Amino acid sequence: MKTIKTVFKKIAEKTDKVELATQKVELSVADDIKNSMSQVQAAISDAKATLKTFENAKSEFAKAEKTALKVRNSGSQSIKKSEKLISKAENTLSKAEKIANELGVNSSSIKDYNKLESATADLMDLSGDIEDFDFNLGQ
Repeated sequence: MKTIKTVFKKIAEKTDKVELATQKVELSVADDIKNSMSQVQAAISDAKATLKTFENAKSEFAKAEKTALKVRNSGSQSIKKSEKLISKAENTLSKAEKIANELGVNSSSIKDYNKLESATADLMDLSGDIEDFDFNLGQ
């Protein structure tokens, strides 16, 4: 009988150890779950913040694109206006040069002739810059 008690005692001791070990494993897994949950929640917050930043950037880009298209259209109008003014200025310079030649004087001696010639060249350059400007809108 003493042997049976000893056997039961040993079985009971092993059973307690197994239960304690199981409880330790369960606590360890619960801690792992808690830590993982905390990390996943932080990643969700980061992802939401990143997505919000993307949405804001997309909205700003759409506004900028709309503005760029308006500016590009006004640039076309500016070029047309400049072309007319350049043509008129060139005609005026040509007339002044013809009259100066008839009078035997240098056309650059006419008041503001050089200024108009320079301004016309500047306007031509700027009109070219406007025409060549690339908004890179993919259109």
